Amino acid sequence: MPCSDATNPAALERFIRDHLQRTVERVVRLVDMHVDVRIVFFRDIKANAHMLSAVVR
Repeated sequence: MPCSDATNPAALERFIRDHLQRTVERVVRLVDMHVDVRIVFFRDIKANAHMLSAVVR
């Protein structure tokens, strides 16, 4: 009768080969966000100009 532990070394060796010696690949993602600051800036200048003309009157 074969020993029941005969497959354990092969299974352990396969586990080490498949899981512990594999190179790890990393995925890096870059997210491109476009923000149009120019519109907000000019809107603020326009609002300040209207406020200035209202205060000066």
